[in-house]
Amino acid sequence: MRYNHFNKSISIRLAIIILLSMAVSYLLFAEQNYALSLIPAFLLIVALINIIRYFNKINQWIAFFLLGIENEDTTLKVPSKSGNRAIDDIYFGINRLNELFKQTKVEISTQEQYFRSIINQSATGLFSINKNGRIININPAAMKLTGLKDQYHINVLAAIDAALPEFLMHPFKNKQSQSATFENKYGQKLLFKLSEIISQEDKIRLVAVSDITKELDNGEVDAWIKLARTLSHEIMNNIAPITTLSQVISSYFTKENRTIEIRDLEQKTITNTIKGLKVIEERSVGLMSFVDNYRKFTKLPAPKYAEVDLCQIIENNLMAASTYCGFEKIKLQK
Repeated sequence: MRYNHFNKSISIRLAIIILLSMAVSYLLFAEQNYALSLIPAFLLIVALINIIRYFNKINQWIAFFLLGIENEDTTLKVPSKSGNRAIDDIYFGINRLNELFKQTKVEISTQEQYFRSIINQSATGLFSINKNGRIININPAAMKLTGLKDQYHINVLAAIDAALPEFLMHPFKNKQSQSATFENKYGQKLLFKLSEIISQEDKIRLVAVSDITKELDNGEVDAWIKLARTLSHEIMNNIAPITTLSQVISSYFTKENRTIEIRDLEQKTITNTIKGLKVIEERSVGLMSFVDNYRKFTKLPAPKYAEVDLCQIIENNLMAASTYCGFEKIKLQK
């Protein structure tokens, strides 16, 4: 392995320090030759300084590398040649890791730009708000639909509906209601859908807003088409017998495209005519009743005022409320 050079270099330095230490100890304590002991002592100091500088140099580059990662800086340039093969192996590893982090950073940045481009081109409005109600990200579609800008506060949305800012700030009071429809000043019906993202620093609410005016209009058109079909069906059910009977009755009084004489009328013809007219009257009354009922359905009827016994209404409500737990503890004064 490449890092065996590092181990060998450290082992050699430690061996030299140990040997020099033994030599200094021998000359000082065994031979008591103080003058000669200065030479190995000097060499020992040099060896200690060398190994300290050796480790400090490596630690310095490792510290620079780690600080660069912490600050997302991958521009650190470590020398590839130092004259020491063991140190060169460590520098090679640092450069390799630095290149990997740089490549990862580029890939993350590319993906971020890709997703940001998709969000900006989306026809659905998207924006996110922090816990203080401040807009932190917003795409052009959301700006167009809501009139918001980056760093705006959601209180601006009160221009659309006074209840909208409260709905966005406290959407999860009702877990079943995480979407709502509001109408802006241009008459567009906007559907707001909410979701929450919890990060280490903040809680972020992601809001998706869509213009559903066209969908609602298409629904209204479909409803009107169904209503028109129902009306035509009911009207034809009443008109068809009237048309048929009218033709039959008309045939009683004409012959060869000429009106018959009164003396040619028979009692049976008169009787059948009366029966046909009654059927026509019934169908006409039914058709008028149908139209009148439809008119009442599409128009709020005028209120009909009448006197009521208020005491009796209160008594009935009290009787209904008496089934609730704890009602017997309530004292009422009449």
